[in-house]
Amino acid sequence: MKTGSRNSASIPDLADMFIQGIAGESHFFTYGTTIVEPVTDPDSGTGRLRTITVPDLKWYVRRVFSDQFEGTISAVAEDILHNPELPLERIRGLVTTPTFRDDFSLITVPGYDLQSGLYYSPDPSLATFTFETNASKTKAKASLDLLLELLTDFPFRNESEKFSYIATLLTLSLRSSIRGVVPSLAIDGNGQSVGKGLLSTMLSLIAYGEDIATNSAPKSREEWASKLDSILLRGAPFAVIDNIVGSFASDDFASVLTSAKRTVRIKGLSKVVDVPVNTVWVLNGNDLTLDSDLSQRLIICHLQHEDPSSRKQEKFHIQQKYGCSIEVLLRQERAKYMQACLDLICGWVNDGAPRRKKLALAKYGEWESVIGGIIDWIAPQAKFLEDHQQNTLALDSEKEETIVFLKQLMNVFPNCHAKPISVSQIVDKVFPPKVFPPEPLSEKCALRDFVPDGLIGSSGSSFAKRLGRWLKRVSTRRWGNIELIPVE
Repeated sequence: MKTGSRNSASIPDLADMFIQGIAGESHFFTYGTTIVEPVTDPDSGTGRLRTITVPDLKWYVRRVFSDQFEGTISAVAEDILHNPELPLERIRGLVTTPTFRDDFSLITVPGYDLQSGLYYSPDPSLATFTFETNASKTKAKASLDLLLELLTDFPFRNESEKFSYIATLLTLSLRSSIRGVVPSLAIDGNGQSVGKGLLSTMLSLIAYGEDIATNSAPKSREEWASKLDSILLRGAPFAVIDNIVGSFASDDFASVLTSAKRTVRIKGLSKVVDVPVNTVWVLNGNDLTLDSDLSQRLIICHLQHEDPSSRKQEKFHIQQKYGCSIEVLLRQERAKYMQACLDLICGWVNDGAPRRKKLALAKYGEWESVIGGIIDWIAPQAKFLEDHQQNTLALDSEKEETIVFLKQLMNVFPNCHAKPISVSQIVDKVFPPKVFPPEPLSEKCALRDFVPDGLIGSSGSSFAKRLGRWLKRVSTRRWGNIELIPVE
């Protein structure tokens, strides 16, 4: 690292000297509007992006300006981290497996790839394996059969839904080539032990060689924001939210699924930064129901078994054929299954990369044109996403009950189109004040029967808070021919 004269230099001058010294070095990059450093985990040998905060940067600054006071070192580190125009290479993410560029060429050389903006830190388990890119359609079909064999013992509701799972597996390999946003995969089961967690583990084992840690669904909006910020700041390529039971909703999570960037505050650094949103998400749950926003941002697999507890691993096809569990097989033969994914992609590329033109997911056009194009090319009989609208309506538990409730409000407040109504007015109808003589029960609870599930409570005060938040959220979209207009 080179530096100029530092005698009597001001803090901005010292910061500029340090920046000039690191500008030509490869271990610092800008990620969104923050500084990151690719590092290798000493235990697993795999790489990750480490967000640089003031304490981290002070360590480096102190070794360049060893004659400066600690206060000056801190000030220089602060100045550098708040510089909006750092002359560093911009990084899109760190990958640990062979990854595709925008033109679908494969990154195989370790280090920073200027063309893609990705840093390739090879997984040690793949160091001796040479991946091939010359697949034909015949080879791609054989590779598809190999991948589908892994799904033999999972009780998918129908065969076509297996391709929603295959689509997510391909997305993990192609995420860096898809500049747009990508949908989440939802794996919905009718009970425990149908295989939801194992399917998520398989995605992680094939793509990353390890069983990724899962996340439980946060309880509050603040907890959601903190969890999402943490995952995105470290550039996590894959994340699982597990053990969801019944209704699931989050404005923050829904926003992440349709955002290219997210603004976050870095802990330990009083700075708000923008970070890219490149994570592929999976939701696992039983009897999932979702709000309208989320149901439009997912592709879905349903697992249904009459008696999930009767599923015995020793009777599974993989166990009987290979003499081991799926997890053990994928750890031992991971490269073979990675090559199968590459065969599907490379075979499609070698055949002209025909993209899907008629799209089912308007929000995810770039993703569907590529992933849908691959599946249409190799398995047109799968009719990928043909039943997406039907699945969406089935999961969108909120839509029908919201419209029913809003229509009932219009009956109770017939002049609401001209005269705004307040939360307190609605609460008084659902929880009327005590009067004497008492009102008939049918009149007292007439509106209460139409309140959406999850809003009603035991008291008017708690209901009022939930209702206020709910009205604010549902006012962001139309409900059939009904529109809510917020009024201060």
